[in-house]
Amino acid sequence: VPGHGPVGDRRAVEEILGYLKLVRREAKKRFKHGMAARRAAKDIPLGPYRNWMKPDRVEQAVMKLFNEFKGARNKVISLDAARGG
Repeated sequence: VPGHGPVGDRRAVEEILGYLKLVRREAKKRFKHGMAARRAAKDIPLGPYRNWMKPDRVEQAVMKLFNEFKGARNKVISLDAARGG
């Protein structure tokens, strides 16, 4: 996307896939244990990805994943909702 930084290479793609797999795996564990999405997002240890993005982006991703796990795949999660608004 123009204006959003340099074009990534294979390594960049592998890193983002690693991040996405980690968030999905950890969100699924917390979903199965009945944890709320916002709490789950804060509880997920991001390890090497912890400084990648703002916490509300992680919350938005986890909220979307929780909806997917519930079978509501197409439900839109706004960034405002992820921020608690």
